[in-house]
Formats: sequence, structure tokens, C-alpha cells
Amino acid sequence: NEDKFLSLICSNITNVLEASQINSEKILGVGIASIGPLDIVNGIILDPPNFRGLKSIPIVNAVEEKLNLKAFLDNDMNAAAIAEKLFGNARSISNFIYIGVTNGLGAGIVINGNLFRGSNGFAGEIGHTTINFGGERCACGNTGCLELYANIPAVVNQVRSSIEHGAESLLTGKKDIVWTDIISAASNNDLLCLEAINKLAYYLSVGIVNAINSFDPEVVFLGHEIALAGGLVITPLNETINRGTIFREAKKVPIELSKFKDYAPRIGAASIVLDRFFNGELI
Repeated sequence: NEDKFLSLICSNITNVLEASQINSEKILGVGIASIGPLDIVNGIILDPPNFRGLKSIPIVNAVEEKLNLKAFLDNDMNAAAIAEKLFGNARSISNFIYIGVTNGLGAGIVINGNLFRGSNGFAGEIGHTTINFGGERCACGNTGCLELYANIPAVVNQVRSSIEHGAESLLTGKKDIVWTDIISAASNNDLLCLEAINKLAYYLSVGIVNAINSFDPEVVFLGHEIALAGGLVITPLNETINRGTIFREAKKVPIELSKFKDYAPRIGAASIVLDRFFNGELI
């Protein structure tokens, strides 16, 4: 429930601060990177899909009251994009899209060096664009959303189910198969796992082409858990993407790995605070 959720967050932050033995006066603030949708102005986690029923959580207020530190909230994809711009592979790039794939899928969009949030801060929810009008209903309420097909649990479940039904794999007999197991097996030419990753890349390519055609970025960076697959997913994406963009004859948009891979949301959380500091919002 909300009380336990906030209590756990605050106690973990307190434990980290105590273990670090850093003087609290030297801390600029607390950055919170969360799945959306969010009300970043008022610091509230609104009603994220697949968030176990938790909604309207005043996380910024709770953290500030408990820790007596300024706190700042942003979407984890936006946070990862800020990290990539400040400290990662996008330091010299003005227009790019960061796309993260984990339990869901989203994007952080940077235009002319600035994060694009939209009128209410909800921009970048490309995981909830429809790619199958006759598809299943998504937790967001729409049908056939991209993230129903392009997410890490879907790949894991697909591989587990195929093995249970007799498919051959290096993972046959392994209990509790996880994403890194699939990556490892695919790297050793396991056909079942390679096929599952290629299927993920295909669905993801549909969403990336839509994003490229909409925003005309210089580069698309891929991060969160999917980045652990490295070339297994980057190679098929680069082979597919530039056959579908509307300006394919004029330019190619490379798909590259985030510098921070699956750690991007953590670096992003810190970057939320540092970005405000660099912009003179924190003194």
C-alpha cells in the first residue's frame, strides 16, 4: 500500500545516507526516477499501468518531509535521456531519442538540446501507441499497445512456454529463466532465444520508426534492460529501421546503446537534480 511504499523508499534513502557518512549539508537534493504518468509539478506518481493498484502517490512531499531535503520527480525515460545528454553518449548531440525497454517501454525525447515534455509532461509514452488495432487490451485502457509486444517479460514468458512445450534450447531444464539467461543462450547461437530476441527487435522497430518519422532525431539510444542484449538487438534494429523511415533515401538514423545500459534510470535519478543545479535552479 501507499504507506508501506513510501516508508520503504524513505528508509532506504536514509540507510544509504547513513552508510555514506556524507554531511547532509553537501547534498543538493534527491532525484526520483519513476514510471509514468506523473505530475512532476506537484511531485505525484499518478496512475502507472502495472503498478499494483497504487495511484496518486505524493512521493516528493513524503521524501522532503522525512529527509528534510529537496526532492525532484521525473519519468525514468526522461531521467535517462538527461543522463545521456549530461554524461553519456549524447553530450555532443542536440536531437535524439532515448528508448528504454524493461517491464514496459517508453522514451525520453531531446529537441535542440532540451528535453521535450509536452504541454503536461506526458510526452514520450510511445509504449502506448497502438500497433495492432485488434490486439489485447493494455493496462492503460487502449488496445494493441506497443509495449504489450515489446517488453522483457513477454520475451521471457515466450521462451519459458516454448521450452515447456518441448522446444529445444540450451536453457532446457533450467529453473527460473530470466532475461540474462536468454541473452547468454542467444550469444551461444541458441535458435529459440535468438528467435525470441529477433521478434522483440521486430516489434520494437515498428515503434522506433514511428518515433523517428515524428521527431527526426540524429540518433536513437537504447537503454534500460534491453541494452544488456547489446549487438543481439542493435544489429537487427539497424538493419530494419532505415528501411521504414520516410526520409530513408536522404539520411540514416543510427540505433546505439546507451552508455549506462540497464543502469540508466539510476544515473538519471541523480541527473534530475544535477540538471537543475547546472541550470541555476538550485543554489
